[in-house]
Amino acid sequence: MSTKEAKTALVGPFREFLADSKAFVHEALTVKYSKTKGFHVVIDNKGAAVPARGPRGRGSGRSKPEPRGRIVLPGDTLVMSVPKTAVLAPATCGLANLLVGSDDLQTTTLGLTVAYMFERALGSRSPWGAYLALFPDGEDVPMLWPAELQARLQQTDVARVGGLAGPGGERERLGEQFRDIVAPFLATNATEIAAAGADLTSVTEDDFVRALTVVSARCFEIDGYLGLGLCPFADLFNHTDSPDLAFETQFEVCEYCGSNDTCEHEIGRMREAGELEDEDEEHVHGSDCDHDDDSDGFEDASDDGSDGSDGSDGSDGSDDSDGSEKSDGSDHQDDACDMRLRHPVAVRPGQSREIYNTYGDLSSAVLLSRYGFALRDSRDDEVLLGSELVAAYGDRGRRWDLWKTWREARKSGAARLTGDDEDEDEDADEEEDYVVKIHADGIVSDALFECVLLMAADDAALSFGAGEELAGVGELQVSRRHLLDLVNLVDVGQDADEPDPEAAAAVAALLADLDESERSLAGRVVDGVRALAATRLAGYEDQRSATELDREADSADNARVRAVCTVLANEKDILAAVQARCDAVRAKLATPVKKRKANRRKGRK
Repeated sequence: MSTKEAKTALVGPFREFLADSKAFVHEALTVKYSKTKGFHVVIDNKGAAVPARGPRGRGSGRSKPEPRGRIVLPGDTLVMSVPKTAVLAPATCGLANLLVGSDDLQTTTLGLTVAYMFERALGSRSPWGAYLALFPDGEDVPMLWPAELQARLQQTDVARVGGLAGPGGERERLGEQFRDIVAPFLATNATEIAAAGADLTSVTEDDFVRALTVVSARCFEIDGYLGLGLCPFADLFNHTDSPDLAFETQFEVCEYCGSNDTCEHEIGRMREAGELEDEDEEHVHGSDCDHDDDSDGFEDASDDGSDGSDGSDGSDGSDDSDGSEKSDGSDHQDDACDMRLRHPVAVRPGQSREIYNTYGDLSSAVLLSRYGFALRDSRDDEVLLGSELVAAYGDRGRRWDLWKTWREARKSGAARLTGDDEDEDEDADEEEDYVVKIHADGIVSDALFECVLLMAADDAALSFGAGEELAGVGELQVSRRHLLDLVNLVDVGQDADEPDPEAAAAVAALLADLDESERSLAGRVVDGVRALAATRLAGYEDQRSATELDREADSADNARVRAVCTVLANEKDILAAVQARCDAVRAKLATPVKKRKANRRKGRK
């Protein structure tokens, strides 16, 4: 039996587990396995045969089944609903009596890893046995790779986010947690664990780390009581930066028992707080209450008229149904984890389409460190430049201290240190971006730009008063916003061949609005950003271009080598893009300016 056949054979028992757990899975979804994708979920319409065609489109004359129609799932379709009782968590596993109440283990990745190791050790005796049989022994993440492959990532963001096995990395931290927390727990409770049916006394640090990579690559935040948990079927969806699905759960539950209704703990709290009158004590809404309650507590779900039926359907879609049945929400369960479509999905006859979730807005370096894979040209990619910034500006005295204080204020959500923002309404909608980095397509982060701006500003604009307040802050703040827009809106690369008319008009307006001193400042800022990118590029031991790295990835049989090349190529593309962006701004600054209109800028008198 081939590996694929052996893996596929595990899907049947898993479907039975889902049915026994009263989980609902939309009939259009099918679980597949492949070497490159592992277990994943598709809408398979290949059973909808298309009549064979002879030469020049004429029928072959052979009898063929009529083609089935398209599978169409509307947006907001409920495709999965798994009761929380089927979720594997510290509070639901066979060691719940030992894990619940522990600050270190009840709701954390460490506790979930202990729960997973225990249930995995039980094998088929575990209630989750058929589910856990789908799991690998460990995820192929860089911190577990041979040293020579890790060395190829040493100058990448994989090292900067702690994804390698060196000092200060995630592997070192996990080893400390095993020695300080997990190993003592297993030793202290060895008798109780053995009585529950498993022997974990021989678990080593490496065993724990491998188990944790599996858990951390699959866990979801379930609610305030369960914390992190493994949700069957939900973890089979692969990641993309353009996801089809949204994960939903009622997070606000009783922290003592996990109830999503009025429980004895809530009643006791209300009684102690004097929130219950005598007549209220006679009847408090609970799980058996017939009265209506319009609040469903879901974070993302819209009001779908759910009737709360459990819709126990363990089908993975391998039957011949056309999958056109629309979920009207009747399969949603009140105390469950749901997956809904973010948008409509249609699959033609004779085709299949994978359905994707998202693991977050994560760069390829983070994806590789946590999950063992990397995406080429992801919109969420980025390059961190903190080390380069410290090397370039860390000796700038007051300017450097000012920027560090400024950055900490932004991280805490405080007002910018450059004074009252004259464009407060506009900036209120911006994400607080306090990480020093370059985003995909060479977009400069606020934190990086602000630091370079402070370092490049004229001494007169940065004169310090007795209280070390910054003089000229209003004008510098306006310049910050205008200059950052100028850098991030300018068309570069392929976009320059077909420029965005609105962006081009905005850049022209910004350029016309700059006086000579501001144009000079803008030049120094883009030169500073470009120099940081050049420093980062020069620091790579592998000096090949992104194109050359792509060629190696395309020809490599080893998935690890492909992932290394992908991360390196992504980072080099981003650094090249920001350099091109800076060059484009420099070129525009050198272009003669038309006469500037007075009072054009908001706040300029």
